[in-house]
Amino acid sequence: MRKRTIYCLLILLFLGWQVCLAQSEEISPRVHSDRTITFRLRAPDADKVSVYTQFTDGDQVMEKGDEGIWSITLGPAKPGIYVYGFNVDGVEMSDPRNRDVLVNAWPTRSIVEIPSDKPMYYDQRPVPHGTIQIHWFESKTLGVNRKFYVYTPPGYLTDKKQTRYPVLYLLHGAGGYEFIWTDMGRVNLVMDNLIADGKSKPMIIVMPYGHTPRIEGQDYRSVRIPRFESYLLNDLIPFVEANYRIAKGKENRAMAGLSMGGSQTINIGIKHLDMFSSLGVFSNGIGDLQEFEKTNAEQIASMNDKLDLLWLGCGRDDFLFERYKNTLEFLKEKDIKHISNTTDGAHTWINWRRYFYEFAQLIFR
Repeated sequence: MRKRTIYCLLILLFLGWQVCLAQSEEISPRVHSDRTITFRLRAPDADKVSVYTQFTDGDQVMEKGDEGIWSITLGPAKPGIYVYGFNVDGVEMSDPRNRDVLVNAWPTRSIVEIPSDKPMYYDQRPVPHGTIQIHWFESKTLGVNRKFYVYTPPGYLTDKKQTRYPVLYLLHGAGGYEFIWTDMGRVNLVMDNLIADGKSKPMIIVMPYGHTPRIEGQDYRSVRIPRFESYLLNDLIPFVEANYRIAKGKENRAMAGLSMGGSQTINIGIKHLDMFSSLGVFSNGIGDLQEFEKTNAEQIASMNDKLDLLWLGCGRDDFLFERYKNTLEFLKEKDIKHISNTTDGAHTWINWRRYFYEFAQLIFR
């Protein structure tokens, strides 16, 4: 009886070891010390599986192995945070073995981070940390409840002096959400590090949801910026300034955004130079230049006097690069002061995270 018990235990241990081994073989992604990455996917019935990554050109065809596990090792990649996804017989999907997913309107991508030998500007470091708060409030303008995220700098919650801070309204792109600047942009860690290094003034950052409810019979694209403008000016800003210690005056208020948020920033910000001192446009520009000039003729004439900073950045492979380039030519033609940063890369967080890092060091100075 005792021998049989020992034998059963040995069998169970062996089977458990086999299960653990099989599971370990499926770990995906696995980042190696040489900065190569192995991607794996169990798809025994698939005929073709490939993986898309932001550090390779095009989809990379994977090889099918034992038990229907497809795999490929790519790289080495430069240190950074990359998006990737699988294509299984024409169907796009995120990595089921990876909980780090790019959450947006098209949730078919996962995230892999390649560490650096030294801390990156977006890494968590042993410095004082700020706080992320989540707010729900009723938007009377839109007739719905809205959520927004707020970053408060280190010491804000325990400050007995009740110090007031400048505020940046930071907008996401189409398909994004109010939490994307913290999840993918790591805006709180970037700010913590900048403040600790003395490279940026402490500030409050408000990250709202940028889309507005659709109304039947209305062309959403034609009304989304005006409706968001009304929400921002009539609901969000008054609520923030009533509930947070915001320093007074337009010199203490800025706005920036990526893609759709960049379009919202430049179209709303230029109309309200009495409210914003700095504007940051990431991966976007002015759409219809003639209409923009016609609508904002008076504001364009006074931009150099009323705006402390107009900052624009875009990658050469970005699908909105031509719009960005045309906007720079327009600004030069009108002799409007601005700072531009034309970089490599496409319409990705690799650029937007860096643009925020650079923009945050220049505002409220």
